[in-house]
Amino acid sequence: MTSPSRRSAFVQKVRSGTTISATFQKTPAYEVVEVMATSGLDTMCLDAEHSAFDRARLDACLAIGRALDFPLFVLSTWGTIRPSAPLSNACSIAAGSAEGTRT
Repeated sequence: MTSPSRRSAFVQKVRSGTTISATFQKTPAYEVVEVMATSGLDTMCLDAEHSAFDRARLDACLAIGRALDFPLFVLSTWGTIRPSAPLSNACSIAAGSAEGTRT
């Protein structure tokens, strides 16, 4: 039997109120996501509000997070970022696909 995906495990932890381990990433490099995905953290927040993330770098980080099944959040000033699945079901942006709109 296969183990649940990290995304599913993360959603289950959030729903059950279990403490999660997380950190913020301010360096706009996908390599950081790749390393942190192996660190044992439950999730990470890409801080696009207070650092030099542009759309291309953010997309690369989100793609690596998705490829490694590592749930990511995005802190952004670009407006509304909506996960493709209902928030109660997704609890992350990178594990699904994300759409961003500027306001």
